[in-house]
Amino acid sequence: KSNELQELKQNLLARFNTFDPAAIDRLQKLLPDHVDNVRLILDLDNIASGRGLALQNVVVSTPGAGQATQTAVGSISSSKQKYDVLTTKFTTQGTYEQLQELMTDLEQSLRIIDLVALRIAPGAGLTGGEPLYSFDVTLRTYWLK
Repeated sequence: KSNELQELKQNLLARFNTFDPAAIDRLQKLLPDHVDNVRLILDLDNIASGRGLALQNVVVSTPGAGQATQTAVGSISSSKQKYDVLTTKFTTQGTYEQLQELMTDLEQSLRIIDLVALRIAPGAGLTGGEPLYSFDVTLRTYWLK
């Protein structure tokens, strides 16, 4: 039985090695198998900075955390779902056009992200003749348990 299991393991490993590493990386980004809040925040910041926006007041939390929020480590719930959810809140300031571009970039990213809440408030001043706004954004992303 042990030999059969070793042979099966070798066959599966050989099949796995035939997959394109870039495709595996894309799949890992689509639905990661672990919580990596720092990587998520860096990815969001890179997307936002590409549109001239800076993330501020970033808070990452998990459902069931209640009022307590977590900024670096997610908790694992005991539900029977095969995935868990992280909620990320942040504030940024910019033009409405910059917000639209940010939302388009998030929509087109590989990572599964849901927009949970968006609050737009008037900001201070103008940039290039366009008014500035303050945006409070709440996003939800998923990871495999």
